[in-house]
Amino acid sequence: MIVVPATGAVRLLDSLTDSLSAWVHLYVNPVQLSLDTVLADFLEASFPLYAPQQVKRWFAATWIGDRAQAFGDTVAWTRGIPFGPQTVYGVYLTAGQLGPLLYAEPSPFGPIPVDHAGQVLDYTPRLTMKGSCDEVIASMRAALAGRSQVI
Repeated sequence: MIVVPATGAVRLLDSLTDSLSAWVHLYVNPVQLSLDTVLADFLEASFPLYAPQQVKRWFAATWIGDRAQAFGDTVAWTRGIPFGPQTVYGVYLTAGQLGPLLYAEPSPFGPIPVDHAGQVLDYTPRLTMKGSCDEVIASMRAALAGRSQVI
């Protein structure tokens, strides 16, 4: 087993995020996520005004509890004019706008209906690295904003 000290995990995450061009996408089909999940498994949202969002900035990693964590800027989507409902099941991140797949996470709140103009969805990406083993854990944390629904 490789042990990564806390300061090493923080520096590794900072190095990773310094060069990471991550894009956040919403998916609208129920996907059973696994180690075999591929980009083609996802059906991307298509409601009015939807577009994948680039993570413009990653904040410096910090040690929290038993792992290093780096948070990206919150990204948001606002539904445009009525078009017909879609249900968002989660998010996936790609390296570059078109891929490859970095990681995915289902909505921790279950499927979210996107069914009215002006509806806002927010999401804050998060990368974590445990210091006690050699496994890098990619996960995300939903941002809670009073004006929006959390994915």
